[in-house]
Amino acid sequence: MDCVMRLVRPGFRAGVLLLFLTAAIHPAAGGAAGGTASETAMAGTDVLLADDFDVDRLGAVWTVVDDAPYAEGPSRWVVQGGLLLQLSNIYRSEREYDFWQGTHIVAGDPGWTDYSFSFDIGANDDNGIGGIIRYKDKDNYYRFIMLTDPTNRGPFRRLEKFVNGERVVLAEDDQPFTPSKVYHVEMVAVGDRLEVWLDGELLFAVRDDTFPAGKVGLLAYATNALAVDNVRVLRRQADPVQQGQGEPGRSDAAVSAGKVISVSLSNVGATSALVRWYTDQGTPDVEVLLTSADNPGERQVLPVTRESIAARQLMITGLLPETNYTVTVTSGGSSLSRSFRTRSLSIARGPYISLVTPSSITIAWESADTGEGRVEWWPADDPAYRHTLTVNAQAMSASQHYRAVLTGLKPFTAYSYYVAIRSGSKEARSQIYTFRTAPDNPEQNFVFNVYGDTQDRVQHQRVIEEMLKQPEVAFLLHQGDLVNAPPAVRVGQLLRASSADAGQDPLLSGLRQPCRAAPQLPGVLRAAQQRVLVLFRLWFGARDRP
Repeated sequence: MDCVMRLVRPGFRAGVLLLFLTAAIHPAAGGAAGGTASETAMAGTDVLLADDFDVDRLGAVWTVVDDAPYAEGPSRWVVQGGLLLQLSNIYRSEREYDFWQGTHIVAGDPGWTDYSFSFDIGANDDNGIGGIIRYKDKDNYYRFIMLTDPTNRGPFRRLEKFVNGERVVLAEDDQPFTPSKVYHVEMVAVGDRLEVWLDGELLFAVRDDTFPAGKVGLLAYATNALAVDNVRVLRRQADPVQQGQGEPGRSDAAVSAGKVISVSLSNVGATSALVRWYTDQGTPDVEVLLTSADNPGERQVLPVTRESIAARQLMITGLLPETNYTVTVTSGGSSLSRSFRTRSLSIARGPYISLVTPSSITIAWESADTGEGRVEWWPADDPAYRHTLTVNAQAMSASQHYRAVLTGLKPFTAYSYYVAIRSGSKEARSQIYTFRTAPDNPEQNFVFNVYGDTQDRVQHQRVIEEMLKQPEVAFLLHQGDLVNAPPAVRVGQLLRASSADAGQDPLLSGLRQPCRAAPQLPGVLRAAQQRVLVLFRLWFGARDRP
């Protein structure tokens, strides 16, 4: 048996690949989502500020402040595609790890006292993002910051205050955030009570009376791919809890007949959307009604749990792709409606192949949408002889995971395939890929690539681009240091960089020692790592050697 092993050495390249988060954070075209751009002190309500960034310019209500002295600046705050973006990698260069500062943008009235500040935020980066409340000036304010990158001493999430330019931690934990995921943040300041809510869950609650009033803001530290939408500032009043009858926490607020004063939509996908609402007092019972423009006579009252009422948000599922809907929230004799259009189905990640044997292979892919998954495959030299396998989605974190095992294949044979997702009459398909099954003949010749120490997305993508220029290979063998830190986000970046090749060549990792990120690897890759020695013995005809 002859075997050719190609060694691929990664190079270094400056720069960061920017992926705007429009598909995740911004509702689809065709409907408003929570107000008009840069509305302040909306008449007849307690909405102090509402900005959906629908106009492609930065409104006069916003003021940019860069934290000097800085590197890789100045900042670049722009409005584009219905989002507020920050596109510079600016960070404070002096005493960097005493402050974790870069740039911030503020709006509002310095006399604002008791209010809640909410926004949708995401970044295709793992450095600092967050919000600011009770902003007095660049040296005095409260802030919430999330950071994942371990090279910048993450991960952490912190509620802090800056007093005369010095940072004081009020509350913190060591949890990372996930790049490319959109988070809904709400910061509450009522009297001396400060709260941070993340996706409807209370994260921090403290008491501090250093700053009684101030503006609101958003921040970025060493993050050149920040996106923000659905900014709201609502006047808040002290509830019985605030007046000493219990511990801090919005979930203890009395149910009231409060009127609906704001409704917004985010995370609009092909089959789901997240609706949020605000009322002028407490957390009252609400009715959420959904209608479709295609069938206006059919009105669906959605079930709303106590958890949804406390969080003031509801994930609407079971929607049809590319369809116009209207959602109406009613409470206290008042109603507000918002229209939106669902997106097209799409395959967000993959396909990836693994667990290749002479007679079978596993194919996996992911989507933000729920539907029927399907694989169609055929011998590469006989496209008329086709097979189809359908699979159901499995929820994994914020995505839907699809996994299909093809069996009954012939050894060392080339097959072509594509994967698809269907919902209603709509379908999303991948491109056509070709893979080759493992041989059952120990004398079979084949070629494989060996590489390693890529550590991050930029290096890994460069290596993959070079390998795509080479003739057919049996598999890719990564020798170690798949990523440069354990968090799962690094593995996600690895998979995105590998996507062009992983649909045709299996990626095997950690032959001599486990990858540090192994516990965070998706199930298919984790299983591939566990079986890599078995597969290697199969390919090399070394079944009897340890």
